[in-house]
Amino acid sequence: MSSEPLAVIHVLDALTGTGPGLWGKERLVSHLMLAQRDSGDVEPALLTFSPCSLADQMRDRGFDVHVLEPEHRMLPWHGLVQFRRILAGSPRPAVVHSHEYKANVASRLLRRSGARMAGLVSTSHAWFDESPALRAYNALDRQTAFMSDVTTVADRKMIARFPRRGHVQYVANGLPDHESSADGQVRRAARARFGIAHDKIAVGFLARTNASKGIPEVLEAARRSADLPIVWVIGGTGELDRQIRSAALPNVRYVGYVDDADLYRSGLDVYLQASRIEGLSLSLLEAMRAGLPIVATDAGSTSLAVTDGVEAFVVPPGDVGRLLRAVQTVTGDPEFAVRLGRAARLRFERDFRIDRQHRDFLRIYRSCLRS
Repeated sequence: MSSEPLAVIHVLDALTGTGPGLWGKERLVSHLMLAQRDSGDVEPALLTFSPCSLADQMRDRGFDVHVLEPEHRMLPWHGLVQFRRILAGSPRPAVVHSHEYKANVASRLLRRSGARMAGLVSTSHAWFDESPALRAYNALDRQTAFMSDVTTVADRKMIARFPRRGHVQYVANGLPDHESSADGQVRRAARARFGIAHDKIAVGFLARTNASKGIPEVLEAARRSADLPIVWVIGGTGELDRQIRSAALPNVRYVGYVDDADLYRSGLDVYLQASRIEGLSLSLLEAMRAGLPIVATDAGSTSLAVTDGVEAFVVPPGDVGRLLRAVQTVTGDPEFAVRLGRAARLRFERDFRIDRQHRDFLRIYRSCLRS
């Protein structure tokens, strides 16, 4: 096999208008591209359908970046023509790695029409069926998965929903590793920046503020715990921002979009994932990496990442009573909280480092070339 790096083009419809930072899917792709370039085994490039923060950041980091159209379009017909030209003009055939339904289906259509590709790997990160349109798009993604060489998922339970499962593989998400620096000085700085009182137990949430991420459950848990020394810290932005503000709960601290997630976590006592729907949450993995005690809902691949009572306290999605009791158990037993945090950190080290994810995808890319 040639020692020349594999040419891989990551394709996705990244979010726009969400601030200067990146959300889960965008962070996942950026971490993977950096790990691939650092390894020397892969020469990654990025293609997005429209301008976005991810394209700007990866271009600044020296990656080859293509933006197909000047604005977001639901049906990017002109962008597909440009996509074909980019593939045809590549110095050598590239493996296309598409991410989520729009990129997956578009890449499959191009391949069927004879576009120049060394292989096609598609990733379905999660299916958020929040509207009839999204349900239809996600169903189309599953129905056309056979047109890719390999389709990967971050949640093993997703495999059962594909009509043809022979080319579907599980690849867990990964993160670059670094130790938490949450000493006393950093913790005080974090609490000062995010307005968290020093005498409160901070239970922190960090995700898009929408119903699928469990914002209504977080607010209800706050209403039921007004007499406890807990402050519910909500980081993120989304369609329920106004609802959070209008709730005007004295034990809720809404900090909006968080541009320094590591510092934010340094000010927390417990990390909370309240999602109704998930894939494999990068925010959950980041909390594990930081060694935080975690209360999480059993959504998506959560139970594959943490074991209830070992690395986290896991409760059913949507069950506010169970969620609140879990938070009280963790915050009321400091020794148990420390054990959870240490176990979560060890589990992260074992299973969710970015180098493992890179090796898994490298093996899949090479299998495409062999076939």
